[in-house]
Amino acid sequence: KCLECHRGTLYQHGGDRVDNEQLCVVCHNPSSSEKSVRVGYGILNSDGTVNTSATYDGKSAETYDMRYMLHAIHGVEKRNNPIVIYRSRGIFAFAGPDAVKPTGWPADETTPQPIYGSTTGATQVHGWTVVDYPKPASDCLACHNAGLYEVPDQTKAVGLTVEPGNAPWGVQTDDVIIGPAAGACTGCHATAIVRSHAQHEGYLANVLKEDMIAMSQPDSFWNMP
Repeated sequence: KCLECHRGTLYQHGGDRVDNEQLCVVCHNPSSSEKSVRVGYGILNSDGTVNTSATYDGKSAETYDMRYMLHAIHGVEKRNNPIVIYRSRGIFAFAGPDAVKPTGWPADETTPQPIYGSTTGATQVHGWTVVDYPKPASDCLACHNAGLYEVPDQTKAVGLTVEPGNAPWGVQTDDVIIGPAAGACTGCHATAIVRSHAQHEGYLANVLKEDMIAMSQPDSFWNMP
């Protein structure tokens, strides 16, 4: 239902991609990753791996898979950290109203600024977008058609690459993926305890939306130490 709210504004890449949500998934697919951009910016350890202590989100890479990215942006109120995407034309963060900007995030977001953690002196424009989604994140029907938003069949849906590894891109033996349910749910439900639940307990093929919502509440027993 993207165009019910975004008609005329899905123009980020121009051309015949404007307002064409069916085309978006060609690139915004489950194997997408911007790790090569982080490597290109020189955010590296001595062994050539991404220095996760020097990235804005503490990750070696972030996916821009459509289901994950859209859940992460629209459900940012459920996240404890913003979603940060490193691209060659800018570094983009999508955050909730109360989110704190990470260490090294520049005050000037209008011109290219030094990239925190870069060992090469790389600079880039930074964009901090505060998302004020006007509906509850649990209102699935705001974006989905009825009956088409429950957790997918784990034997048929595609898993999500969360770490493409250090081998050449065509070599997938060191890639790390999570199940399709975890890929969809952890876009919003990104707290450590929920991610662990979603990623390490069989990917929870039968987890219910209501369970994930309950688990994200501060007084939930899932959040106990």
